[in-house]
Amino acid sequence: MEIKVNDQIYLSDIREIDAFAYITHFKEKEIYDLTIEIPYPYGEREAQWWIKAVGEEAKKFGKPLQWAIRNQEGCLIGGIGLLEVKSINTHLAEVGFFLAKPYWGKGITTNVVRAFSNYVFEEYEIVRLFARVFSHNHAAKRVLQKCDYLMEGHMKKRYLKDGKYIDADIYALVR
Repeated sequence: MEIKVNDQIYLSDIREIDAFAYITHFKEKEIYDLTIEIPYPYGEREAQWWIKAVGEEAKKFGKPLQWAIRNQEGCLIGGIGLLEVKSINTHLAEVGFFLAKPYWGKGITTNVVRAFSNYVFEEYEIVRLFARVFSHNHAAKRVLQKCDYLMEGHMKKRYLKDGKYIDADIYALVR
């Protein structure tokens, strides 16, 4: 299954052959520094675990919750998905996303988040999408704002990462 974002970008299922792309993209420590869940360093074991977990999750829910962001050539350049979904019949879900560093600043993430959000509202019984982002991740916050997500709050010392407390902001889009 594919979700067309535009003529250059589309979303598709995550495949075994994507392991190398994950490992390559996550060598950039800056991605780790700006995300909540992605481990560092990221190697073969982490990539294989992720691909297996995504497959099991899709079987459990009968549809994928995680998607690869792909360029025209079909190369994985990022990912987007629904996080911590307990039931497919829930009314809300958290959105998480990343984009490989060479693609930053090109408007890709904004187009992907917009297309993915519309898809989720149409295909799932979701009426509320939300995203938690580190307060210092200004690019992610700007993406969410461009996609009509509204900031609902600021969470002081929400995360503990590498021995440091990190504030986070929560954004939501309701249909």
